[in-house]
Amino acid sequence: AKECNDDNNNNNNNSNNNNNSDNNNEENSDVEDARKRFESMIQPEERTASSLDSGRPILTSIRRERCKAEIHLLDDLSVCDEAVAQLWTLWYGERGPQASLSLREGDEWMDEGDYGKAEQRFKELIRSHGIHWAEPVNRLATLYFLQGRMEESKQLCEVVLQVKPWHFGALNGIVMVCGHLQDVEGARKWAAQRLPALAPQGTTSSRRDEWVERVVSIAEKSLKEDEKKLKSVFGPKAEIQSVGRVELEDDAWQ
Repeated sequence: AKECNDDNNNNNNNSNNNNNSDNNNEENSDVEDARKRFESMIQPEERTASSLDSGRPILTSIRRERCKAEIHLLDDLSVCDEAVAQLWTLWYGERGPQASLSLREGDEWMDEGDYGKAEQRFKELIRSHGIHWAEPVNRLATLYFLQGRMEESKQLCEVVLQVKPWHFGALNGIVMVCGHLQDVEGARKWAAQRLPALAPQGTTSSRRDEWVERVVSIAEKSLKEDEKKLKSVFGPKAEIQSVGRVELEDDAWQ
């Protein structure tokens, strides 16, 4: 009987491992699809190894701290809206202050109606940092929306949401795009995934709490996968040294 139990346990473990592997393969496939969608939108001479690399960057100490800060802020959304602005700031600064400044300069050109310069800047940042810095992709989606290039905007929103399924700006944006495309089914699909409004003070919102719980779980799983990838590259004893608290810049479809 013990041998039978051991066999059953081994079969269950193998089944769980296979399920985890299938889930990981599905996630990698989603990001690969997102990469291909972006690749189809840029000219051959604009393609570089960085922008077209489907793999997530290796987990450095500062990136780990940023991921933890992002998870903490996502969790804060269950009780306040102040975390919204802080998340925008974190997303803009994911590749450091110089890259953030460059992105904001592109935003200024877009606000001034200089769409050509803004598009060039956003594409340069995507080429340099890849699609896993989601914010330049999101800003380019916003630019295309303003230009009436709805199909391209939608594709870029989908890229952002493959990288950050909790990106409430892209979720709001893709609903607007679907509306302009008269894509009722798509608008309903994405609207159901948007960040619900915070409940009035003294009350609770189960929809908001469920949204936060879901996206925090996704973000935590993503971080664990990055840690697993780090160990697979550098060995089981690979460790990440803490670099302390991540400082957020002031500020921020948004």
